Amino acid sequence: MIVKTALDHFQKRDEIGQQVASLANYVPYRFLRQFFAENLRSEQDWKINRHIREMAEQAFHSRQPCLYRFVNSPDPAIEIHPEWFKYFQQHLTILTGFCLWHLINYLQKHNPNVPNIAGKLFEPQTRDLKTARLFWNLVLRKSSPLICIYSSKPILPGNFSIDHFLPWRFVGHDLLWNLIPTPKEVNASKSDNLPDPSYLEPFAKMQYQAVQSIATLTRAERMLEDYVILFKISSIDEFRRMSLCQFTNTIQATIAPQLQIAANMGFSQRWKYNP
Repeated sequence: MIVKTALDHFQKRDEIGQQVASLANYVPYRFLRQFFAENLRSEQDWKINRHIREMAEQAFHSRQPCLYRFVNSPDPAIEIHPEWFKYFQQHLTILTGFCLWHLINYLQKHNPNVPNIAGKLFEPQTRDLKTARLFWNLVLRKSSPLICIYSSKPILPGNFSIDHFLPWRFVGHDLLWNLIPTPKEVNASKSDNLPDPSYLEPFAKMQYQAVQSIATLTRAERMLEDYVILFKISSIDEFRRMSLCQFTNTIQATIAPQLQIAANMGFSQRWKYNP
């Protein structure tokens, strides 16, 4: 799909097509530059492409061939050397992983405000919300009845959906501090919309209630691991002593900027539940 789109623009010679053509004038040649770095050390820039083409042709038939050479028949193209072709086939998995790793690092460096780029590029096919369901079922059985922050409807154990406050398509994770229970029809209505900022405070209050409820259990440290990492605390006792105001400030400082980033990326914002 990407290749077809690039070719379409290239053939139309529009603005994007001109950028593609510009890449074609540099990338295939400069990719080979490391093979001939010593010969090109003091070469003038406007001569480099022609010399790379000539040296690639000569090296193609040597004992230490370069990766490819340039051919013109039937159309301008590159011809990969047979030895390199076999190398690519043998080590394709390693080379693919190497390229993807550097692609992710590049994208993350140039998009510092976008979370979980790796998850967006390689989106899991299914979500595993078993842990979240167990967590909230336990909260519902231990604490007073919870009320949906969107619809004000009561939430009953075993009869609810798990809502990603920040949409899953944006964050790409199922960490507990971003998840709350809602009636199924409410979750279906919200979908991938960004909730109105007015829901952030009641969201934090529900999260605080859940953490305080689970913090009394002997297995609290394992169950609250997502929160421990977010709040950067050293022990569960800190949650037991934490005020609602402290807890809310951390939740809001984490989520509020991401709501704005997601809105800038095109997610529909200021969603409110309308029965």
